[in-house]
Amino acid sequence: MECVVQGIIETQHVEALEILLQGLCGVHREDFRIHELCLKSGPNLGLVNSEVRLLFDLYQAEPTWTVKHVGGAMRGAGAEQISVLVRTMVESKASKNVLRLFYALGYKLDHELLRVGFAFHFQRGARITVSVSSVNKMLKLHATDGDEAVPVTPGIQLVEVTAPATPENYSEVVAAVSSFCEYLAPTRKQRLQSLSVFASSASLEALVFDCDGVILESEHLHRQAYNDAFAHFNDWKTERYKEIIKSGTVQPRPGVLRLMDEVKAAGKKLAVCSAATKSSVILCLENLIGLERFQGLDCFLAGDDVKEKKPDPSIYLTAVKRLGVSKRDCLVVEDSVIGLQAAKSAGMSCVITYTSSTADQDFKDAIAIYPDLSNVRLKDLELLLQSVVAAS
Repeated sequence: MECVVQGIIETQHVEALEILLQGLCGVHREDFRIHELCLKSGPNLGLVNSEVRLLFDLYQAEPTWTVKHVGGAMRGAGAEQISVLVRTMVESKASKNVLRLFYALGYKLDHELLRVGFAFHFQRGARITVSVSSVNKMLKLHATDGDEAVPVTPGIQLVEVTAPATPENYSEVVAAVSSFCEYLAPTRKQRLQSLSVFASSASLEALVFDCDGVILESEHLHRQAYNDAFAHFNDWKTERYKEIIKSGTVQPRPGVLRLMDEVKAAGKKLAVCSAATKSSVILCLENLIGLERFQGLDCFLAGDDVKEKKPDPSIYLTAVKRLGVSKRDCLVVEDSVIGLQAAKSAGMSCVITYTSSTADQDFKDAIAIYPDLSNVRLKDLELLLQSVVAAS
């Protein structure tokens, strides 16, 4: 069986939904392009309102047909206005002459569609798949060229949430899907047309960066300094590390400077909060982000400025007071689970940009996880924070 919720979404909100799903799932979208033929024939399908679909993925080098038999609704359940449909579904692979076979059996072609979009898969009480696709009607049989397809409903895309179910786990799967749909649509509307999850009054007012690991991937630099110090025992490691930072050969992590500039250009607050000593952080910031950006920070705190270091939330609570913003409107960028715990304990949302030394840590409490910030824009973070606050 398959547990399904469907809704529609305006095309202008598709990017926002994609960002939300990436933040929730911690995975990137998968290409989704399906050529679908729908075959119907009442007598051959029995008394249950159901259909047979022939599908193949256009991204495959040699697409193979999949026969999907979708049964009618067996029973439904939901959280008030959210409708959950449970239907039988059987899939099997078939050869290229499958259409000829079904025509011989008396099936008739009901419609031919091209679905283009993306899909996310993740575990949330059940294996849930969220697909967002625009549907185009084909002008001739087996046409696969996008130029020969016309949108079924211009400006509208379909959101489908599905999860496999059995009679034994039916209640659990329905509860998981219902809960997730509540997350997507906190206004409890069945149709996701306005995607009201993004209509929250919350807004990103301040972005707070950690230093080591976020602005600077410093682990290999410390290792180099230690090695040089051991090779020249009269050369202290700390002094050698400072020399490396000042050498001009060290670059900030990808995307950091651009994101900082976007924050300031948008009139938002920008801060750096690091557990390292103040002299060390100042050295790094002056040489990596430049004196002008450093002096333009709205708040700068180091380990010397608070009594307790991360994962204690003191440094972030102090930053919020100095910035004069609400905790829910402040987003922290960290690289480690210790920093994540500090942000969470302070009641602030946190995104992770992990390094090679922190990649295996448990970041389940982060609202998004990135390998670096090269593809992250301020608008992405704004939409992500709005979605999280709206769902809380």
